[in-house]
Amino acid sequence: MDSCDNIPAMFRSEKAFTLIELVVLIILVAILAFVFITKFSFTQAKLTNARVKLTSDIRYVQALAIGRGGTFGVQFTPGSETYSLYEGSAATKIKDPLNPMTDFTVNYTTSREFSGVDIVSANFGGSQSLEFDWQGVPHSGGGSALSSEGSIVLQIGTTSTTVRIAAQTGRVFY
Repeated sequence: MDSCDNIPAMFRSEKAFTLIELVVLIILVAILAFVFITKFSFTQAKLTNARVKLTSDIRYVQALAIGRGGTFGVQFTPGSETYSLYEGSAATKIKDPLNPMTDFTVNYTTSREFSGVDIVSANFGGSQSLEFDWQGVPHSGGGSALSSEGSIVLQIGTTSTTVRIAAQTGRVFY
């Protein structure tokens, strides 16, 4: 007598997955999902962090211009994925308030926090420099007040974001 004789015919199947096969399949799907979600989340987080840091740094330069009553700016170099903060001219770099011995320069290539983020473009009336006067009004690197919105485009992989600076008011937004 066969042990399957007591099982009704509708529950007997010659073609079925074993419990071990199902467990292995679930584990593989979970590992693939974890890898995909982790990679996507870190990429998005790096781009978001870069945008927030850039926005904060632009607002910092604007506050310095108003607070100290002078011209302060940001010089963008998209080819090397860097930007530097300066006072008066791009040759006079501001010192980093967190490390007063170094110039305030952000390099997306060497920074682990922002690695993979590219500065695709920076455009302020045809210049790659953004300056603020003592009233906080944005100017191009050439010294003329912005007549239209300025922008910086950041990208990682195929995802990009744009930080914008409003003409006349200097409002920074994305």
